[in-house]
Amino acid sequence: MPPSQRLAYLLILGLLFLLASRGQVRAQASPAAGSVSAIQGAVTITRSGKILTAAYGTPVQVGDRIDTAAKSQVTLTLTDGTQMDLTESTTIVVDQNDLNPDGSRAATQVSLMGGLLHSLVRHAPGNFPNYEVHTPNAVAAARGTDYTTDYIKGVERKEHSGCREYSDVAVYDGEVEVSNPQNPTAGSIKLKKGNKTTVPCGLLLAPAIAVGPLIGMGAAGAAAAGAIAGVAVAVSGGNNPSPVTPAQ
Repeated sequence: MPPSQRLAYLLILGLLFLLASRGQVRAQASPAAGSVSAIQGAVTITRSGKILTAAYGTPVQVGDRIDTAAKSQVTLTLTDGTQMDLTESTTIVVDQNDLNPDGSRAATQVSLMGGLLHSLVRHAPGNFPNYEVHTPNAVAAARGTDYTTDYIKGVERKEHSGCREYSDVAVYDGEVEVSNPQNPTAGSIKLKKGNKTTVPCGLLLAPAIAVGPLIGMGAAGAAAAGAIAGVAVAVSGGNNPSPVTPAQ
């Protein structure tokens, strides 16, 4: 190969290597949506087809799937301070976490595939929360700050014969708007503090039910995440109107 061609060949190789290196640096520098701030038991994060074992401080990125095993729980804290508590046998996917130039949340969307998720949504007074939890048959959009979403499949409740899929939403503080994407003509229900509703299959939403003095859980953590496991019993029962009072 003539010297001139060899030089051109080396220059092209160098340029390709530089571009690949820059692309890898950009990928590694991708900002995290949040991180693991409390954990108990076995929790995994699936990212780009790889399964990672979660630990305290593990970054969480958009697109991550988080799974908690039996007798396990985890708290995820997003960059804006919003906390998400997952009880045992719960699966979520972080679909979206867009930020404003000042670092505040522009829009966050999480898919709950099974189990119970407690959301403690941080937002500045007067700003719209723009935080939503999606299940296969419901959307729970925060208009306030503190609520749980419980998705269960494969269980039939006597008040909805033939239905084996339910999303239950209970509000501890603020307001949450609940709708059923499988039945867009059904409209939505706005739940206020101390109320819950059930979304059965693709049917109409159940009327809001007062469930007594619901107390927000405040700071998250393993103890708080464990406390909300009690909510799952009352909310998932469908026909249990007794007060739901998690520990702070």
